[in-house]
Amino acid sequence: MSRTVFFIDFDGVICDSLDECLVSSWIGYYRYYRKEEPKAVSSGLRRRFLSYRPFIRQGSDYLLIQELIDRNIKITSNEQFDEYRRKTGAKLKDLLGDCFYRARDYLLKTDYLYWLNLNRIYPFILEPLAEASEKENIHILSTKKVKYIIETLKNNGIIIPPERVLYSSDSDKLSFINEFLKSSPYETAVLIDDQIDNLKGNKNRSIIPYLALWGFIDTSWLKIFLNIKTINKEEMVRLLTLA
Repeated sequence: MSRTVFFIDFDGVICDSLDECLVSSWIGYYRYYRKEEPKAVSSGLRRRFLSYRPFIRQGSDYLLIQELIDRNIKITSNEQFDEYRRKTGAKLKDLLGDCFYRARDYLLKTDYLYWLNLNRIYPFILEPLAEASEKENIHILSTKKVKYIIETLKNNGIIIPPERVLYSSDSDKLSFINEFLKSSPYETAVLIDDQIDNLKGNKNRSIIPYLALWGFIDTSWLKIFLNIKTINKEEMVRLLTLA
């Protein structure tokens, strides 16, 4: 195991950040993008937001979800969401991403404790991750910016050096890991993620991708991508213990 490096996604694998992403994207979409906040919030907002959560890849996508809900556009697959993203265009996606992070920074500055409490580390992984945090082959690989991850972990008593918390932006995680292996002492890598696009299409036998079953997944993936390994909570705890 010492020759294997582990890359663990953050949102949906380590952290249940649904509420934080919901609040930050709502503020980002209405206050900073639309520049007009509704007087009331729909009672079904969280439920619909959760149903679209498996299709997320990066920060701007959360505002696209708010737009889909606002316009009452229904999607049911990664492919439909990707088509919507494509039509949005790079320039607008950049703007939406800026609005999302602007809202997140606003919450950090104005109500730090509230923002931290919106980010819940999954209870089953809290102690095992804290114990494994000193292991040099344990890395976090996320499209979430490093500073937000560090703050959330620190609030839960977990200290992982910033050099082992890696920001993949919107890049291909498998390609990121492939390049990492070329210049590292590790022979193999494990990627644990809850977004199927980060796991499928792997051609490097030195990389073993796992779909985290407790994350924000679309259960149809389990029938479509039969070649992708899965990992449950108990197996994840065992992995962190043995790593």
